[in-house]
Amino acid sequence: MADVNPKNEDHLQCLFLFAKEGLTIDAMDAFHQQAQLFNKFTVSAIMRSEPVISLVRREIRRLFPDIRIGNENLSQLIENEVIKRDTIEGDKAKEAAARIKKAAGKLERAKNKLEKQAIAEPVS
Repeated sequence: MADVNPKNEDHLQCLFLFAKEGLTIDAMDAFHQQAQLFNKFTVSAIMRSEPVISLVRREIRRLFPDIRIGNENLSQLIENEVIKRDTIEGDKAKEAAARIKKAAGKLERAKNKLEKQAIAEPVS
């Protein structure tokens, strides 16, 4: 408690949870959800996802046209050399990967639903 900095936004958010207004279920749930989703395991899972690997590969090819690298090689490099091992292995890493996969699937289903609606609507 002595290390709390009133100018630090994170410290203020934690203190808000102890305030009368912060004791609501919604505030506690929002804080817990953010703590669960924004951590090193989730960021690691996102960095190892196929869209990010493809984006990094595309950027490497744009900057260095002579370099030929595949997604699998780049993925192995990121997993073995760039990201810390504790964010890849273990229960928390598996949970984060499952959350990312679930969120990506949800986005894909929403995108497909919008595309189907756009096709079904007659153009006037």
